[in-house]
Amino acid sequence: MSPEKSISHIQIGGEMTMIRKIHQDFSKTEIGQRLNENIRWSMFVKELDLEKGEWQKTLGYDVNNLEHGQLTYGIANRFVTAMENSNSEIRLSLEEKRLLLLAAIVHDWGEGMTKAGDVNYNRKTKDDEKKELEALINGLKDIIGIETTNQIKEILEDTTTKLGQIFNAIEYIGYLRTGIKAWKKSKEINDLKLSENLVWLNNNVLSNTIPKLIKYSEIYPPVKSFLKSRKNIISEGFREMPANIFDKYQPAEREKFLIKFQNSKEAWINFI
Repeated sequence: MSPEKSISHIQIGGEMTMIRKIHQDFSKTEIGQRLNENIRWSMFVKELDLEKGEWQKTLGYDVNNLEHGQLTYGIANRFVTAMENSNSEIRLSLEEKRLLLLAAIVHDWGEGMTKAGDVNYNRKTKDDEKKELEALINGLKDIIGIETTNQIKEILEDTTTKLGQIFNAIEYIGYLRTGIKAWKKSKEINDLKLSENLVWLNNNVLSNTIPKLIKYSEIYPPVKSFLKSRKNIISEGFREMPANIFDKYQPAEREKFLIKFQNSKEAWINFI
């Protein structure tokens, strides 16, 4: 397929450029290298004596702050292809697909441009999000141009727009994907502390993502397919979650997360 017709290319500065090439070039920069040294899901590993490489070996690229973008790109690519092949009335133009894939690649670069780095989902404030987005937008202008940067800004800033909501759904699929992987890995490893923290990660993900993804499943066929294909392992997580896992949360947070988990579990039971 020619670059002009491919969703993997986007026009930058009058030329068709591979979206992955934009990532590769960014990876070589100082900020890219900084991101490569940052870990994601750090809340679940900071108390453990675990090397960055070991954490990445356990859960894959999603825990690498730089490579997380490539993983999200892959999810976005499969999502837009599945939408095209579904009976959904929502249709995406070639340009919209390209923008979603580009947003997937670059969306977390701002975390390498701020002092805070990756802030855990549970701790992230509106102010954190604003600073990350501002840093990203300022950094992107010289890389992909002002017009494309503004289009990316709209996608990441407003989840009520057509592309903003789709990208939000893609991100939530990514979160749940890692939560499921953590649950599976917790049963395979001998390190008790790490195993417990992987169960905790899954607990947190199930609490935060399931209600949102259920709502998105009513709009986007790929979300429904994702949930249905993982029905058994998601149900297992809810069914077998140990009660003492909530002791992992800060005392002031335990009741809140217990309620969130129960509400999420109830929503899941109704869904299936």
